[in-house]
This record gives sequence, structure tokens and C-alpha cells, in this order.
Amino acid sequence: MYLCVVKWINRVFDFFRSARRRIALAGVCSIFMLGLTWYSDRSVHTVGTEDILMRHAYLLMKVLGRSDKMVPDDILAVNVSYDRQLAPVCDIYGSYMGTRSVAHRGHLLEFLEELKGTGYKAILIDIFFDGDNPAPGDTALIALINGMDRIVVPSHVSGNVSPMLKADKIASGDYSVNIYENDFVKYPFRLGDGSPSLALQAHRLAGGKALTEGRILDQPTMILPLDITMRSPENDDGTLAWYNLGANLLDNPYTRAAIPDLVRDKIVVIGDYVSDSDTHGSYVGDMTGPAIHVNALDALSRGLHRINLWEMLVWALAYMAICTSIILGMSIWRKLPFRRGPFVEFCLGFISFAVFLWILEFILYICFGKFHDTFLVVAFLSIYTIFCQQLNKKHPL
Repeated sequence: MYLCVVKWINRVFDFFRSARRRIALAGVCSIFMLGLTWYSDRSVHTVGTEDILMRHAYLLMKVLGRSDKMVPDDILAVNVSYDRQLAPVCDIYGSYMGTRSVAHRGHLLEFLEELKGTGYKAILIDIFFDGDNPAPGDTALIALINGMDRIVVPSHVSGNVSPMLKADKIASGDYSVNIYENDFVKYPFRLGDGSPSLALQAHRLAGGKALTEGRILDQPTMILPLDITMRSPENDDGTLAWYNLGANLLDNPYTRAAIPDLVRDKIVVIGDYVSDSDTHGSYVGDMTGPAIHVNALDALSRGLHRINLWEMLVWALAYMAICTSIILGMSIWRKLPFRRGPFVEFCLGFISFAVFLWILEFILYICFGKFHDTFLVVAFLSIYTIFCQQLNKKHPL
């Protein structure tokens, strides 16, 4: 058995003896790597290797003086962190256990009443209506939500959403995290069963172009660029990053009267932008849930969920250059004046294409505004490098 395998491997090496066939193999491998990139970007799973690159890219951009992006003009953020009430908590048997702090249902009801009949594009409420532990005021508030147009609330796999909510008012509010640090990395616009995420549903309701089912150029999941961090209630220019529901809107007669103008032609994103009850680790630090949805809405409006063919062309040419240089025995380290054994050669080869991919991805992030998951590509290149080293040892050009 062993001899048969060795004989078969030697035949493969003999077949790729000529430079022409090696270049053809490099072309096939570059196409395969492009497919791996496409598959990895669409997958909801991640091991977190891109998280390291994004963290360093973000720090570099801050060193270069780049400021965080402001909330887009077509989004109005409303903070409910300071509008709270207590709600009872019961165990699975219905026995009273205590209370929990939830968004004030009365204030939300009052605000939504103000929004009825105004020219808002859509309303995204990032507040979970727990079916197992309903809060006082849920019945009236949910009845109002069910009767309003272009409004969506979240469901979560970890809880049972209120059965009083109509099905067309609900969308998934869950994200994907990497398996090492439990940090937020990927945002699924569409779940495996085809149901939309909270941001995608709000984008649809606002009249935006939706993802096409089965279209290969649409990404149902993407590594979400978090350009809008919303760390402070005020932007650098002094304008408000979000409005506090009670203090800035309901309790202020001037802004309350201006609510129709504030929400006109905007997606209203209501949630907790301040407290630690809805925060997630990310490559830019802790970020609140509604801020993540704001970034997802921004990505959809910029068309980042669609594959850019120019970007894919750059990736294809880069992969072809890497595969060709490796299989032809070319190395950027070849002329360095130190002694190298096979293991050192392998390590230097890995460093060369890994660093090259990182630099390329950073440049493409600046040009196209998004990152890609290259873990599978790097893993494949490691195997490909070993094959090419043995091929060049047996049949040097």
C-alpha cells in the first residue's frame, strides 16, 4: 500500500515537471482559493483569525488619524437605557423569583404613538419581548406594534418571543461569534431557513434592495465592518449620536414637537446604547447590540453585502501570483544571506504569502470597505507549499 502511494505521488510529480503545467496548476489552485474565500465569507462560522487582522487594521487607522464614522443621515438612533421599569421574573413553574430591569413600556408606547402617521422609513426596535416573562405594559405596546407599518422587533434562539406579536413583525436578532474569544465577528443577514435578520428586514421595509435567494453575488453573511462605534452620546462635531427617549424626546416639548421632522425619511433604531446589558466584544472593543444593527444597516445601504467583481479580480490575480511563485520555486527570501534548511524554507514561504495576504486585505479594506475570511485559504496554501517544495526538490526548474 505504501509503495503504491509513493509510486502515485511520483507520477504526479513527473506530470508537473514542465513549467507550463505548473502554471496551469497554479491557475486551477487560484480559482479554488477564490472559491474558498467566497465560501468562507458566506459561512456563519468563524475561528477568529480575521478578528486579529481587523483589530490591528483598526488600531493602525486610529494612529493615522482616522475618526470613527458618524451615524448615517438616514438613521435615527433612540436610546432607552435611561427609561427603565421593573418587570417580574418567574421560574419555569411560574413561581415568582424577583424583578429585572427592562425598557419602559409606557415611554415606548408614548413614542410610537408620536410616530404614527409620520414619514419614517422603518422602525427597528432592538428590545426583546419575552414570552415567558412578560413585562407590565407589553399587551398594549405589542398591540400598537402589530397595528403599525414598517416595524420589526427581534427574536432570539435563547428565548421565547411573545406569542402576541404577529409573525411579520419579528426577525432574528442573533449574530455569529468566533470560537476563541466569543467576540462578535459576522452578521447573518439571512438565516439558514431563509428568514431575514433584524437589519435586513428593516432595510427591506425601508425600500432597500433585498438579498436575492440563491444569488451567488449576494452574501447572506458577512464580516461586518464596525466603522460606527457610537461610544459617545455626541459626535466629534457636537451633534447627538443618539437621542435619549425620555430626556431628549418625550420630556422636551421642543424636540417632541419636532419628532415628525426628526424621523422623516429615516430608519429609527430603538435600543440600549449605553448599559452593559446588551454589549458584545468586537475588534473595536465592546459594542452595544443596536450599534451593531446600525452598522449592518449601513453596510446594506452601501451594498457591501454584494460581492464586488473588481475586488474579486484583485483577489484572483493575487492568488495566481502567489500560487505561481510558490510552484516555480520563487521566494522573496531566496537572496537573503543566511543558511536555510527545508524547515526554515517552509516557514519563510508561509510568512511570505501570509504577510502578503494581510497587507493585501488591509489595502482592499481601505478601497472597498470590508474584510474577508482567509483562514481556509491560508490552510490550503500551507498544504500547497509543502507539495511545491517536494516537486521542486524532485524536478527543479
